[in-house]
Amino acid sequence: MLKKQLLFAAVLLFATQGLLAQSKNCLVLGSSQGQVRKLQGTPESIYKNDDGTETWSYGKSSLTFKSGLLEAYDNYGKNLKICREVVAVVSPAEKEKQGYLQPERSKSKATKTATQQWILDKLNQYVNKDIHIEGYYSTISGTQYPGRNIKNTTFSFEGNTLVIRYKVDDPRDPHEESYSLPIHDLKRIHSDGGKLILSAKSSSMTHTVGRQAEKVNNYSVQFDFQSEADIKTRLVSAFSHLQKFYKSASKKETF
Repeated sequence: MLKKQLLFAAVLLFATQGLLAQSKNCLVLGSSQGQVRKLQGTPESIYKNDDGTETWSYGKSSLTFKSGLLEAYDNYGKNLKICREVVAVVSPAEKEKQGYLQPERSKSKATKTATQQWILDKLNQYVNKDIHIEGYYSTISGTQYPGRNIKNTTFSFEGNTLVIRYKVDDPRDPHEESYSLPIHDLKRIHSDGGKLILSAKSSSMTHTVGRQAEKVNNYSVQFDFQSEADIKTRLVSAFSHLQKFYKSASKKETF
């Protein structure tokens, strides 16, 4: 009985907040996707997460929906029409727990080179290098796509960019692919279903297939989180520390 009462209270709270948001012309947790489109317009990109949620990007900011209702947001670009008096701002400590990079909270004294090497060691150690992807049938094109193998995944730093490269063993079209992610644009590191997901600000990551390139905001790969304690938290801390070097370096130019 108590569980039913709590569930009813949560639904009532979301519904009340949704009505409040509509009347105030601002967004709260519980706002519908229709309300968001009305107030924010069409998102620049929509990413469907493995857990069933959807993430809508508006510049450097993003909104996450569950069952069509606003569940979380990141107003990094300060362009979201959020009802501040209704939705509490997430504290830096809580954001860090959720995998958001917080350069100002990093206390490490490691050098830039040592930090890069530590990150590469962990990524190359715990990322599954060879992955088989099952084939699927597309109801949109009416085409049956065969399975394929991802081989020889490697990570490296080129200047201020993390570069991921791998070979695709596709029966129809064997080729190479890569992702390029500027470190200062890395926003969040989180895990979902045994996958490590790197999220960038405002679709600033580049996915290259052959000679074709497109802007994306996520890269995901199978990752062994069980082999080392707190590995995700330590990666977040390491990347946060690394971002401090690029931000400080950009301020030194005096010409």
